[in-house]
Amino acid sequence: MSISLIEKLSNEIFYEIFEYLDGSEIYQAFSNLNHRFQQLINCSSLLFKFNHDSLILDNTYKQFLLNHEHQIVSFYMQNNDFFSTFSIDSSFYQLQSLYIDEISSSVLISLLGNLSSLPRLVSLTIDAQDSLKDFTEVYRLIFTLPKLKYIKCSGDEDDISISLPIATNEQLSTIEYFIINHHCAFDTLCTLISYTPQLCHLSLDDLSDCDSDNEIIFSVTLPNLTYLSIGSCNVTFENLEALIIESECNLKVLHVSFYYYYNVYFDDDPWEELIINYLPELKKLQLEYRHDIDPELGSSSNFKPPDQFNSLFWNKKKWVLEVEMCGMEYLYTIRSYEKRWYDVDPSNEISNSTRLKITFLPDDDYLMEFELMICDLLAAIKDDSNRYFRLLCFHIPTDDNVMIEKLKQMIIGEECLHGFTVRICYGND
Repeated sequence: MSISLIEKLSNEIFYEIFEYLDGSEIYQAFSNLNHRFQQLINCSSLLFKFNHDSLILDNTYKQFLLNHEHQIVSFYMQNNDFFSTFSIDSSFYQLQSLYIDEISSSVLISLLGNLSSLPRLVSLTIDAQDSLKDFTEVYRLIFTLPKLKYIKCSGDEDDISISLPIATNEQLSTIEYFIINHHCAFDTLCTLISYTPQLCHLSLDDLSDCDSDNEIIFSVTLPNLTYLSIGSCNVTFENLEALIIESECNLKVLHVSFYYYYNVYFDDDPWEELIINYLPELKKLQLEYRHDIDPELGSSSNFKPPDQFNSLFWNKKKWVLEVEMCGMEYLYTIRSYEKRWYDVDPSNEISNSTRLKITFLPDDDYLMEFELMICDLLAAIKDDSNRYFRLLCFHIPTDDNVMIEKLKQMIIGEECLHGFTVRICYGND
């Protein structure tokens, strides 16, 4: 017999439905319906996930949270007003994941002090207020959490300070995933990871050189570390190399982004030596190197592809160099080769090519610069070293037929492409 009333569905089906709903949605939709749904919601086997910022701040909702605190497994909190009548304590013994967003530093410290009583808390995300500059107490309390596996800590200040001592054997943390989304000095990083010997995933947003002239102490080995990502790496290559060597990590994934004033980062010999001797398990590599274009020298017409990262070692690894010109900046990227539709012979593509992408030309005389650049590129294509040339794609702010005809004539005149198609794309085509 078909069921025409939702109330006739079994309890098991409702529990499956609740799996897809946020706790605040369950509260709004079912908490005041009837006695049956009250019993369903009060059942200890039903676990709530409050993962969205709720605009409900009335006393009834707060009381609902208090009544079901032992059923909450995931909780997102953003509003300081909650803590006038609400706190996280040992009653939340089912809590596994907690996201704390932009609460005041005093409330944050008080909250972190209570979290050590939670036996199942494995994931903690903290997005601190802009005013928080000293993270010392924050990290001290984080490292005391007995079951924590994942920590992500974010802050917007450039002068964040962390003054912790090197960890002792009694202070070691269970953290395996460590995401540092705030400015961090290299010596501070070495101190922080001394607390996390089980670390397998380390990601940093902004890493700078040391805050002091004190000797760097590498006090911990990280044999489980397989993933390292540094979004903005402003330390010397020697320090990064020392971190990899002294930690005895076994990286499988490495992503580093750096700037032109650390030229050694764009020298393939030190990288090749480091990878051969200390990173034999490395599978995925992405290096991003940014270099400002000298306005005195011009941009595209003076471009010469760098003679780096094209030896047999890099070819065997299938790691290739790509170059993007954007405004007054070059972005060089070394990454895993990805086959394109126009790659007839991948082995030749890997060993003989550099991909150049030009996304924005800043010159005032845009079209004149564009035509000169096309002439230079077409002349270069005729060179024997560019015989594997397959694709030339332009995005220009015009669909002028005169420009299209000029492009055709330049290609025909240089006799460098025996078959080509000019396609006009609009929008995001």
